[in-house]
Order: sequence, then structure tokens, then C-alpha cells
Amino acid sequence: MNSRRGFSLLEMLIALVVLSFVMASTVSVLRSQSKGFQRGNDQLEMGQNIRYAAAAVDRIVRTAGAGVASEQPVFIYGGNDVVAVNANYWSRLPDGCAVNTNPDVPAGALDVLPVGSAAALPNTTYLYPSMTFLPGGRCASETIVFYLRPDSTTADVNDFALYQRVNVLPPELVARNLYAYPGRPFFEYFVHPLTAASGRDSLVIAGAAGSGVVLPIVHTVVRHGSAGDTATVAIADSVKAVRLNVRVTNGRTGTDQRFRDVSSVTTMPNNGLVQLRTCGSAPILSGTLGATPNVSGAPQVTLTWPAAADETAGETDVTQYNVYRRLQADPVFGSAVMTVPAGSPGGYTLVDGGVTAATSYVYAVTAQDCSPSQSGQLVSAAVTTAP
Repeated sequence: MNSRRGFSLLEMLIALVVLSFVMASTVSVLRSQSKGFQRGNDQLEMGQNIRYAAAAVDRIVRTAGAGVASEQPVFIYGGNDVVAVNANYWSRLPDGCAVNTNPDVPAGALDVLPVGSAAALPNTTYLYPSMTFLPGGRCASETIVFYLRPDSTTADVNDFALYQRVNVLPPELVARNLYAYPGRPFFEYFVHPLTAASGRDSLVIAGAAGSGVVLPIVHTVVRHGSAGDTATVAIADSVKAVRLNVRVTNGRTGTDQRFRDVSSVTTMPNNGLVQLRTCGSAPILSGTLGATPNVSGAPQVTLTWPAAADETAGETDVTQYNVYRRLQADPVFGSAVMTVPAGSPGGYTLVDGGVTAATSYVYAVTAQDCSPSQSGQLVSAAVTTAP
């Protein structure tokens, strides 16, 4: 009979102990690799999260002022946790004004916000707008707001979410897992200092000690570029850059939580610039054309008329006034006999010395824009020059 020898109990115990050490080492390595992969994934997600948030703010703030309506402010409001601007960012079809074409964009994200839809900007009590800005030609810019609020989906009171609201549409979530940057607000604003001695290339951070600029920065004057929109009131037009400060996290707690502090600066190249003229609709000229002949001396007629509505408001595209003259007996006016450059919003006075004594004339004036399109005529009463 053959003898079959198996493992002794001691050999089995030794084998189990060795196997336990091997398995423990293997599990430890796998666990370490798993944590390493998780940390790498968390770092990647944090990077993607903050890049998307910064890019969302950057593309809107950088294009603020593109295709804005006449007299519509570019920069509306700037606070520690909210920034609001006007930008023509979306359109459904190429229109020469918007910076992007999106055929699926909601209808409410394409138009100038009317005063009938005025609402408080998020995180503020500031109502906007206080008037309806009429778009020049086809250009109609929308009001876009970025703001941060505590994330309602987590119990962590320090955890914020970044939102974007277009006009008064429901807000859209941009990014989560955002904390306050240590020692800085979420938004900071670089503005030209108010001191007369400061150069135009110098900038200060609004709200910082010694800056002379307090927060929030608000465009309080209804019409951008109007007579009251100057000096300290026009500080909103001096904002040249916006900085976003956040501490992005990986969304975990305890010892697994990771942070990354990020600051991203976006310039505002269009803010404070003179609005471009938009030669769209014909100018609007209303009022009375006065014609007064002299009573002695060389024959002449003094004409007076008001400025067109589009010279300082509306499309602000009036370039000149055309003056017509005909004999009272003639049925129609011919070509313009004189032109007067625009630039006198208080009204115009013109002396016509090219007339004949003891002759009756009728005058007309039109306003012309850069299309060129002309307004309707203001026609004077018949006047007779001195004999």
C-alpha cells in the first residue's frame, strides 16, 4: 500500500499566515491605488468645475456692451456676490449685433428687458430696468446676472452655488462646491480712481481701503450718457475688469475634502466707450420751423428749428440737417440749398443771405442720418423779404 503524506496542521497554519500577509498587502495596494485614482479624479473634476465657472463669467463679462441698445448701460450692478451687465450675447439668426448664434435660445433671452418686466436683481433690492430701452435697428441686448447663493442641496452653510440669470428667465446653475476665497469677496472690480490727478491707465479695487469707491457699484442714472451720468455717478462706466474669487472643493467632507483657491480676471473692453451709431430707422424731426425776414438792409431770412429726437436719444445717428427753399409760387421743393452739421442739441439758427428782395419764399428742413435716411420735412410759413 502506497503511503500518501498530506500537509501537517503546522504547515497549513504557516501557509494561512503567509497568505493573510499577501492578501493584506494586496488589499492595501489596491486601496491605495483606488484612493490615488479618486484623488486624481477629484482634482480633475475640481479643475473642470472652476474652469467652466470662470469661462461662463468671462465670456459674458468680456462681451458686455456688444450690440447694446441706445442709452442702455453696459455695467449695471456690482456687489460682493452679484454682477449684472447688458450684452447682446445670443441671437437665433446672424444679425450683425450678437456675438453668438443659437437657434434654440429661449425667446425671453433675446430682447431688451422692458420696464413692465422690471425685477429686483438677485441678492439685491435694486429694481432694473426703470425704463424701456429701445434697440437701435436690429440690435437688442439682454440683461445677464451672475450671483452666488448658499447651495440648498447641502447642509454645509459654507457651500455656495454660482447661478446665471438672463433677463427674468429662471436662473441656470453654473457651478457647485464653491467656498468663499479667504480674505476676498466673490467678485471684485477694478475701476479708474476718482482723483483728478490719477492717470487713465491706473486702476483701483473698488471697496478696498483708500480706493475712494464704495460697493455696490450701481448705474443709478436711468439713461446712460445723459447729462447726469457724469463724475462719481458714472463710476459704473469706469469698471474695466471683474475678478472672480472662489475656493473650489471636491464636494467631500472630513479628511477627504480638498480645496483649490482660484482667482480669474476678466477685462471689460466695451465699458465706458461711446455708443456706436446705428443707422436704422429714419430720424424723427418734430416742432416748428421758424422763418423771419429782415426788415431793412440786405435781404436775408433767419431760420430756427429744434434738434431731432434722434440726435441725443433713440438711435443718436443724426449727422446733418438739410435746408430747402422754394418760391411761394413753386409747387415743390428742389434739392437742398444748404446743409448744417448736427451737434447743437439745443436747437439751430441759420441765416440765409441768398435771397432776393421783395420776394416770397417757403422753407423746409429735414434731419439726415448716416444711412443716409431723411426725416419728414418741417415746413415754414411763407415769408417775404424786405424790399
